[in-house]
Amino acid sequence: MINRFERVQQVISRAIQQEIFPGAVVEIGDVHGPLWRYAEGMRQVKPELLPVNEETIFDMASVSKIFSVTMIALTMIEEGILSPTDHLGLFWDSLPEKSAKMTVRQLLSHCSGLPGGKSIVGFPKDTIAEAILKSEDVLYGNGSYEAETQVSYACLGFIVLGELLEKLGGKSLDVLAQERVFDPLGMKNTGYAPVGDNIAATSLTEPVKGIVNDYNARYLGRPVGNAGVFSTIEDCGKFARMLLRGGEPIVSAPTLAAANQNLTPFSNMQRGLGFYRSAQRGQTVCDTCSPMAFGHSGWTGTSVMADPELGFYMALLTNRTCKEQFDTDSIWRVRRYAHNAAVSAWCKG
Repeated sequence: MINRFERVQQVISRAIQQEIFPGAVVEIGDVHGPLWRYAEGMRQVKPELLPVNEETIFDMASVSKIFSVTMIALTMIEEGILSPTDHLGLFWDSLPEKSAKMTVRQLLSHCSGLPGGKSIVGFPKDTIAEAILKSEDVLYGNGSYEAETQVSYACLGFIVLGELLEKLGGKSLDVLAQERVFDPLGMKNTGYAPVGDNIAATSLTEPVKGIVNDYNARYLGRPVGNAGVFSTIEDCGKFARMLLRGGEPIVSAPTLAAANQNLTPFSNMQRGLGFYRSAQRGQTVCDTCSPMAFGHSGWTGTSVMADPELGFYMALLTNRTCKEQFDTDSIWRVRRYAHNAAVSAWCKG
């Protein structure tokens, strides 16, 4: 591997020194493979310091949304058993009118009317999708809105989608993801149930290594659509290269291109089918990527971005929640610094 990404390394080292996260692993590459990989810092802080390395497994948090639900949905669209325009009333009986009219596309692009930041703790676990879609508090309480009037980042929508995909596929979400995404890409260290000790901690005070950090996913206690996938930097690179190849071998190029359209022109947030585009204003991983760059980020400090126009990708995995205090602005700033430095190095050769 070549080392022309010294400035990216400096961004990571500086962030660790500033205690934005204890440890990180980063990979930059193109369609042919990784060009540079770097690991620094600690995967665990208490009760003992344990270093991060290139094989460390990370809780991908909301990057799970594109690793699992998004790609499974795209395969089903190609099979002719699902359409982005399908209304939820096709799949569940006796839904309230607002829920019945919601579409798969609206859920994937976070503009369905479901609010963000809602807890489902206490909801019936076995019928969670129906419980969400029939809850008056979810549909009409704080944060609710009319569909396609704004973007509200709603994990609840992906929990619903996960259950829908299980209904259509006849298998649990983890099996669908394994068969349709992880196995075809050779992502051997990716899944909902990580094994071994080389797992990045997501909390400073709780022994939660290998247990999903997301509170809704942890409450449900099974593979769900909004979070829960664990992965390594090598496997993230394999996924990102698939994006650069136009979806091959998972989906066709037209299908992936349709997923990378801006489906939310009424908002500053450019959302596609599951993916967000780096050209969106506000929170973005990169200021200098092309308008076609797309990917996703996760609460625990993870992100995967592919830029098909520039022809490169970058995956950045951190354990930024393994601290006494952490803030969202800091990790987004580090992402932008690192990606901007990577774009410069890539384009200058």
